[in-house]
Amino acid sequence: MAKKPDKTSTQGKGEIVLYQSPDGKTSLEVRLDGDTLWLSQKQLSDLFQTERSVITKHLGNIFRSGELERNSVCAKFAHTAEDGKIYQTAFYNLDAIISVGYRVNSKRGKPLKQNRFFDP
Repeated sequence: MAKKPDKTSTQGKGEIVLYQSPDGKTSLEVRLDGDTLWLSQKQLSDLFQTERSVITKHLGNIFRSGELERNSVCAKFAHTAEDGKIYQTAFYNLDAIISVGYRVNSKRGKPLKQNRFFDP
């Protein structure tokens, strides 16, 4: 069972919620903005326990096939890196996250395919 999210306000820029996987092995800060959540490619690779290059490949295939349009599921947000610098980073919304989850060949993608990724 996933832990209840811890919310942190970002002063009008949405919320940051801490998600911990049911097995306790993965913890992510998830950006909530509007009516969806947003993850970077790095966060997607952490979530699905796979390499970032795999996430990049799947996103490219999703956009090339026309399943999703990049402009409707991708947004750039300012992100402070570990070095303290602020970068514009691409984040992907829940539609893209689910589409990637169906494609990844990992133990973490399997529960998503079985509709039990976010067990209550």
